[in-house]
Amino acid sequence: MYQRPYFSFQKVYILIAVLLAHQTAFANPIAKPVQVFAVVVGIREYKQSDANLQYADQDAQNIFDFLTDRNYGNVPPANITLLVNKNATKQNILKAIAAQFSRASANDIVLFYFSGHGNPGVLCPYDQAYSKSTALWYDEIKNGMNTSAANRKICFLDACFSGSIVDKNMGKKSFDAEFVSMQQQLARFSDVKQADKGSSTSKIFVYASSRKNQTSAESDQLKEGVFTYYLLKGLKGEADGNHNSVITAGELLGYLKKQINTQSPVLAGLNIDNNMIIFSINRPH
Repeated sequence: MYQRPYFSFQKVYILIAVLLAHQTAFANPIAKPVQVFAVVVGIREYKQSDANLQYADQDAQNIFDFLTDRNYGNVPPANITLLVNKNATKQNILKAIAAQFSRASANDIVLFYFSGHGNPGVLCPYDQAYSKSTALWYDEIKNGMNTSAANRKICFLDACFSGSIVDKNMGKKSFDAEFVSMQQQLARFSDVKQADKGSSTSKIFVYASSRKNQTSAESDQLKEGVFTYYLLKGLKGEADGNHNSVITAGELLGYLKKQINTQSPVLAGLNIDNNMIIFSINRPH
């Protein structure tokens, strides 16, 4: 993959965000206040130190700061579980997903953000040991999402080859044949068996940082993952192409594609509406 001169390290940078928004920022005003329940994960330092990244934990902190900022997400800190480095074990991540997402009602938003390594069909938690049992399977995450009653869910994947999320041929049965080291930067999204507790019109938006045959990168200049850097800039207002103080699903994708020229962000999901409002802007004065 071609990299800008300041890119120093290719990384899997998965940012799954099941993102349904806060009443003042993420969604249209409705009768009942909308709440966000989020799990934000970033792993720079792995138990196996040869797999360490550079900025994944800082990326997670930046997402947390954005969500809790009263000028932007305005999400109560109690509604977010932040897990970084050694605290981001598979068990802790799954427990946090179950605890936070179960609190959501139909009008609420659930958000899962992950920055770290990935492999075919899996994310790599802190204690990943190149085995089936220690891998954090995408279907485990999505099953956790589907147990939530929330009707709007958004996934952000900042990962090498993360566009492979739309290919459902990868499952646990292919693990032995295709599971490789973290350094090879592969990511997948597999089939899910858990029925969605949301309504039949539940919306799931999945933003992947690159196509299935592309890598993603961190930036020494930005001190952040490239996809997450522009994601945050977009949500803070730069993606509002028509300056109407709301950012739609289509506007956000268009902005990311325009700003990131080393990889091609992808939007996939369920019941996708490009005109759906992802974020309402409350620009700081």
